[in-house]
Amino acid sequence: MNLSLKIEEASYKAKMKDYYFKLTDEKWKLDKSITISPIDVIKNASSEIQSGYIHTLAYCASNFSAGYVSAINNSFKKFFAISQIKVIDGESILRFKAGLKEHEMYCLCCMKSFLERWVNFNYPGIHSSSVAIFNEIKVNRGAIGEAVKRRDPNAGPYTDDELYMLKTKTNELLSEGKVDLSLFCFLHLLISTGRRPVQLTSLKHIDLKKDDKGIYINIPRVKQQLTFRESFTSNILAEELFSLLLQLKERTINQIEEKFGVKLEQHFKDLLPVFLNKEAVNLCTSLIDLKQKVSSDFLHAKNESLINEVRKMAKIYGFISKRTGMILPTISGHATK
Repeated sequence: MNLSLKIEEASYKAKMKDYYFKLTDEKWKLDKSITISPIDVIKNASSEIQSGYIHTLAYCASNFSAGYVSAINNSFKKFFAISQIKVIDGESILRFKAGLKEHEMYCLCCMKSFLERWVNFNYPGIHSSSVAIFNEIKVNRGAIGEAVKRRDPNAGPYTDDELYMLKTKTNELLSEGKVDLSLFCFLHLLISTGRRPVQLTSLKHIDLKKDDKGIYINIPRVKQQLTFRESFTSNILAEELFSLLLQLKERTINQIEEKFGVKLEQHFKDLLPVFLNKEAVNLCTSLIDLKQKVSSDFLHAKNESLINEVRKMAKIYGFISKRTGMILPTISGHATK
């Protein structure tokens, strides 16, 4: 990329605390789970497009969630793969739309706001017609909720029988010591709350509540413009699951105390993640180092790691759907609640 030395030296802060990147970095790590490669996306684009894209994306990476920025980058990866252009204009958007399949139309949804910012920032490589064209075309966001409505066995919600089977089998596996407590709690929180994996991996001990209101858990909301753990919604928990989560909490605290040979203060215990990334803990050279990272997502388990472990468990222990006769597609787009 033909970027100036001054630009190369500039460092940007990602939306997630403690994550930084430079415009010329091959990879931008935006949070514990998401790393993007914007330079790879625009490597064959004109120098004007490269400059405009990378600066606009840097703004988004500093102000919006990592997942949203990743979706933008993936959408433009498709766009630049089939569009050999010097300037992004309305015609290039129309050509791109014509080549998309129905389930790929979400790309245009991701691109629209990004293109508007690009134009408003007056960065090079784009024409205002690329934004104006969206007033003339209909962007189908996809059949949102259709899988639920038609009870799609591959993408719709689980049936009562499937939920019962999941709960029964995982309870048996836990009692037999064949499934880790962390994985069990993760799956059962998914089932009982219907929340997204990224929300559950953002949980901290302080979110587990038992008071006059009852037993519940405060689950972080994950939105484009929200900072990490800025806003929460509450979910009632069964006492049995709550008890297991407290056991998991004590296990995590003991692991940290044993590693560093100290007793932790209560306020620090509260900030530890419910689902711990042990590898991240091992990277901490001291308790001070760990304390500096506890307010970000650094110590939290990666979403894909837990999801992959659940899928592996489903395959090994035969979580079979009666509707399809196949392994239950655990977490793969299913509504669980």
